Amino acid sequence: MDLKQQLLYGIILRSTKSRFDHTAFQNCFAFNADPILAKLLEAYSAAKSDEQIVDEMRHAAFTYGHKWLKKDIHEFIRDKFFVFRLEIATTTLLKDMIDMGYPQLLISSIVSQLCGNLKPLLLLQ
Repeated sequence: MDLKQQLLYGIILRSTKSRFDHTAFQNCFAFNADPILAKLLEAYSAAKSDEQIVDEMRHAAFTYGHKWLKKDIHEFIRDKFFVFRLEIATTTLLKDMIDMGYPQLLISSIVSQLCGNLKPLLLLQ
């Protein structure tokens, strides 16, 4: 994934963080939990089952040295498909537009609009 794509995923991630108590979530970990949240969006975008998502998130946390119990992950993701539905759809659309070769500026504009007009942290050209 190149820098421009990372910036677009960053827009989606920032939008996701605004939809729940991200501070409380982050405080559960001794590391930056953004990759775990991104993994959740990717897994939902790929239409994975809750069990697959739980296993992937548990493994991701474990790679950072954090033991996250399956029951706690289930509790966390219980309502997240609904809460993050816009960001999940935007993630799916972003991947499809990249695969189809849409121009980067058009993709950026669409992602920004779908995520409440958030802008990339750097200018895309």
